[in-house]
Amino acid sequence: MIEKSWKQLLNNWLDFSKSGSCEILLKIYKSIQELALKCPNCVYKQISEVWKILVVSINWVTAHNSREYYHSRPLLLKLVPDVVNCLKAIFSCPYTEYKLILEQNYTPELYELIRTVLNAMNNLKEMHIARSPVYLILEEEVIFTFIEFLPTTFSNLTSFQEYFKFIQQFLTFSTDDPRSDGFIRKALLIIKSLITVNDLDSKFLKEVLSELYKKFNYIIALRLQRDACKILLLNSEKPLWYATGKFFIMISTYLVNVDLYEDKNVGLETGDDTKESKVTEEVKGLMLVRGKKINEDAKLQEFIWANTINLLKDIIKISELSFNGMEEELVEEIVEKSQQLSIDLVNFIANILLPSSENQTKEIQKELINIIDSGFNAFSKTLFIKPFTKITKTLPKFCINTLINLCNSQEINEKTLQMKQRISGITTRVLINRCKVILHDYIDNERRSGQVPLNKYNC
Repeated sequence: MIEKSWKQLLNNWLDFSKSGSCEILLKIYKSIQELALKCPNCVYKQISEVWKILVVSINWVTAHNSREYYHSRPLLLKLVPDVVNCLKAIFSCPYTEYKLILEQNYTPELYELIRTVLNAMNNLKEMHIARSPVYLILEEEVIFTFIEFLPTTFSNLTSFQEYFKFIQQFLTFSTDDPRSDGFIRKALLIIKSLITVNDLDSKFLKEVLSELYKKFNYIIALRLQRDACKILLLNSEKPLWYATGKFFIMISTYLVNVDLYEDKNVGLETGDDTKESKVTEEVKGLMLVRGKKINEDAKLQEFIWANTINLLKDIIKISELSFNGMEEELVEEIVEKSQQLSIDLVNFIANILLPSSENQTKEIQKELINIIDSGFNAFSKTLFIKPFTKITKTLPKFCINTLINLCNSQEINEKTLQMKQRISGITTRVLINRCKVILHDYIDNERRSGQVPLNKYNC
């Protein structure tokens, strides 16, 4: 009798869900949420009917979202928090049997529902009024928080693989979509959680990192695309490409030496989470265990170091040809922020990578030191703009000082003394060669200038 009544109620809810009445839909979502938490068997035994109600109601609302309002607010925005709470309650299933059914049969459909809702939200004119591209609105934050929660419900590799494919869809920038900046920032933070908290096997982690390194390159290269860069510089004091570079440093630290890792705000935050990151002790413990496992995997480390070095080379050196056609003010901003990012990367090499390179070859250490040295010429031919004469000397000075500091082989710890001496020996040779080049250039410039004194920034 109870089962029959429950089925009848579900049929009634399905009919009501087609009406678009906000009050009725809210009551349906809250009822399903409550039942999933207090009487899960009721929901999971009839999950196909429950899911149909959710799909039908969401499709109806998204199809009519430009016309349906509730107290002057679009109906879709009003319903999003309750829809998400309802979905979270369903996917928090405590029973293994039903959990597997949800994971295998309904998670792919869930991704499609999320895409439908986000696309429909983008069509609302309210979404584009007084909106900051970096910060997501509340309803978007609610959706992405739910997306970040999903891996906690997974039990097999296929689910993680499909999830990562889904997240990658948010890692493309479009000058036509004002939300893409914020979406990329959020997706990168979600991937950080995926890597640092979940116990992914080495093969899949390598796949994730391989795609992530490509995305790092793609996003940071946006600084050389005129239209994209103009938008990104207007969006934030920490443009997307700059914040991504800082994020690359943070996640790479975790991957090579978790003991030196700090979970901090790097400028990717998209809402109320703009304050310093707060990670619970439990999550910190998971991150540490996971990090140690990654650090001790020799094959994975070989892959990580090789890709990290390749990306460092690409980021630090910018060809002056890339600035053709850009306004002087725009180039000045790009160069100034790019130099700051390059300084951060040199710091990363000197204070994280080299001290963590005990198990790496001499060739890798030499490559890292050569990358620092390459910063000396990174912006050497962008002097066609007057202020650059001063701006472009910041990085070379920093690189020279870093090389001088690395020549110091004094080390109290006997365990790392040999490595420190090896790094010092490599650096000394690189530094001597650099000093020769500087002196030769100075003499050459002086000879060419004749009686005209050299610009003080060239001295």
